[in-house]
Amino acid sequence: MCIRWCDRAAFEWLAKVRESKAPLVARQPQAPLPPEDRRRLDAILALEKEGRVEVAAQQMEPLARRYPEDFLVQGLACHLDTRVAPKLPATREKCEAVAEKFPSEPAPLFQLATLALQQGQHLEAQGQLMRARQRMEANPGTPPEVWGDLAAFFQQTSSVTWAEQATQKAGNDSRTGPLRTWARQARRWKALPVDVSVSGVAVEREGEFIRAAKDIEDSLDKGPSTKAQARLTWLRREFPRAAVLHVLDCESHMRAGRPGPAKAACRQAVAAHEEAVQAHFILGWLTSASGPREEARTHLERVVALEPLHRQAWQLLAEQYRAVGMAEALKTLQGRYREQFAQEPR
Repeated sequence: MCIRWCDRAAFEWLAKVRESKAPLVARQPQAPLPPEDRRRLDAILALEKEGRVEVAAQQMEPLARRYPEDFLVQGLACHLDTRVAPKLPATREKCEAVAEKFPSEPAPLFQLATLALQQGQHLEAQGQLMRARQRMEANPGTPPEVWGDLAAFFQQTSSVTWAEQATQKAGNDSRTGPLRTWARQARRWKALPVDVSVSGVAVEREGEFIRAAKDIEDSLDKGPSTKAQARLTWLRREFPRAAVLHVLDCESHMRAGRPGPAKAACRQAVAAHEEAVQAHFILGWLTSASGPREEARTHLERVVALEPLHRQAWQLLAEQYRAVGMAEALKTLQGRYREQFAQEPR
């Protein structure tokens, strides 16, 4: 559902809207509101900021009726309804009407994406975001921060490529760094190369693919289950060339105590996508226990390079350096560990 998501992309964007740091409108309204109604609008915004959202929505209704052609008013009415009654069909209908009435504005489509994500409807949200992107592309004056908003929304549908593309247009605000890091990690943990001809995953299906792979991983953590097997069967059918299938096979064999098949599957994963970080880690872990130490070090060094926050990889690599008396390499690794984690290695 949406609790974690709302704490991020939607909440951050709506908070910026309330603080006038994100535009609800990509162009200025044709005529300003009369002073009295502008004061009413400011009072409504103040109520919403104080958390008195229901009162704000009630006071918004007469203004919305009075100014059907003013996007700022209509956009705010849509926004307030998404906060007060996100599950009501009337809320979606209102926001769709605003989106259709003002065909150059992306904001109501962000609101519709928010509603879809709250209901766990990722494909619906993805469609709304694509509509928003088309509007933004048609407007050369779209501010970079709105592209950053779009990238953050795409992140929540696991649309890696589209998030990367939006981030490229977002400049270098405070979010672009974390968004780029997320995209790199998503590709590495789900063994998803950039080249679609290699990955076998169409750009528009990346979200489905990543969510299915995550579901299987979560199920494997809980033990063998028919649900995990059904999801894996679906993943094989829909994405037969995906390298993550080898990673999941590797994990399944490892958990079942079959190190030989596990190694073989993980080696296939690394051959298909060299940055498949989980495959490198499992190979490093398995060969640390029984196998060539040089191979274990090679895979663990790769994990540390690809995923510097993987503490267990750091620890296993340090053990390997100690085991073969690589004192200088161990000293260097410990220094890097201190820089990475701001604490002494164990």
